[in-house]
Amino acid sequence: MIVGIFIFMIGLIPIVLAIGTFRLFNGSKFSILLLIYMLFISIWQFSVSVLYFPTILSEETALFLFRLFRMGSTFSIAIIFYIVIIILDNNKFDSNVHYFSNKLRRFVFNKKVFYLYIIWSIFIYFINWTSLGIKGLSIVNQETLGLHFYFPVYGSFNSVYLFHMSTLLIFLACLIIIAKRVENRYVQRFLRAYAMYSFLLFFSGFLNFIPQTGILFSSLGIVLFASMIIFEFIKMNVDKTNQYNGLLERQKKLDYAGSLSSSLIHEVKNNVQVIRGFHKLIKENTVLDQKNEEFFDLVDKASYQLKEIVENYSLYMKQAQLTFAMEDVNSLLEEVVEMVNKSAKESRAAIKLYCLQKNIKAYINKPNIQQAFINLIKNSIEAIPPERTTRMILITVGELQENVVITLRDSGTGIEINDLEEVFNPFTTTKEKGMGMGLAFVKKIILEHRGDICIKESSSKGTEFEIVIPLYALAE
Repeated sequence: MIVGIFIFMIGLIPIVLAIGTFRLFNGSKFSILLLIYMLFISIWQFSVSVLYFPTILSEETALFLFRLFRMGSTFSIAIIFYIVIIILDNNKFDSNVHYFSNKLRRFVFNKKVFYLYIIWSIFIYFINWTSLGIKGLSIVNQETLGLHFYFPVYGSFNSVYLFHMSTLLIFLACLIIIAKRVENRYVQRFLRAYAMYSFLLFFSGFLNFIPQTGILFSSLGIVLFASMIIFEFIKMNVDKTNQYNGLLERQKKLDYAGSLSSSLIHEVKNNVQVIRGFHKLIKENTVLDQKNEEFFDLVDKASYQLKEIVENYSLYMKQAQLTFAMEDVNSLLEEVVEMVNKSAKESRAAIKLYCLQKNIKAYINKPNIQQAFINLIKNSIEAIPPERTTRMILITVGELQENVVITLRDSGTGIEINDLEEVFNPFTTTKEKGMGMGLAFVKKIILEHRGDICIKESSSKGTEFEIVIPLYALAE
């Protein structure tokens, strides 16, 4: 009985780890799937633990519970299969992907195959409740360890169940081939580890069919490899977070460097006010000839330009404690489009928003993100030359690998190749009247959300921006 309790407690470990992971990542979609997967692994272990209570449970009761809890091992393969589908559907693949790998991915890992596999698993589970699957239980005495426990007497269709379990090997072999083509190196590494640990996990499970192994060792193996899967999932997300934090750290260094010059900016601002004040006073009280009038106009323009630079820089360097909340990204972008529509119509430009999924929610600061996209759209509107007939800004929003991915394509003049790396720096602009703060502000806001913005493509026909923001926040 003590061994049975021990195995039952061991069986709780995967579900406890999964709940911790679920809370750590604030209920992200993938952590929910991992939670369900680990729940089935725990149920699998419960089916083993009931066999170790021969003094408490009658053979009939133990057989009923064993058959009931066998749903864990029967359906866990389908859960693995579905997790892989979600990962592959939400990840980009190498553009030079091998034809065979691409064909294999589309043929094997799709929703139709998943639904067929669910039906097949239900059939296998139904057989489990008949004598064709399990005839009954027998008592096994293991003299070396002084244990006695129930062990299933399998029916004539047990080979079908073994075939069902072995299909995992086919799925994992396909996954290893496909994983090499995933673009994100962190996801690629996780898929390889996921395939390896899933194989070892189920190999441990197969030891349950051999009474001489004592079942106990297979339970320990299952818990070990289930824990490793959880570890790899957390490691993948931590690596991705560190990547975002690296970008954020770079931005913080820029902010720190800027804060050192804030006192200088303050002094410049004061002197500009003095210059503009005396300029206005002299002009109002002095009669100037044409030449001096032109000089005074130059002083006015230069001081005004300096005033604009100081104010824009002060706005860019402004530090504030941001509050984040789960917001509907689709609705947010619809509001942004509505705000800038008037400005777009004045420039004879049209804005189209395409939401690839419904109810896309992300952990963001709504006012700042809205302002960032207003700046980005206005920047795109200004980039469209007056003589251009196609005056369009296309915005698409969707989910990809637990991120919200937003692309914005305009029909402007494009950005020179030499300027692609510089356009997000403060005071970098190609416009005659621009201050070069718009895209710098956008970049700053996106980085504060652990996201990133980049230029995917730019030519004389237009520019395409891509913004990636995590859907979920790590728990504090």
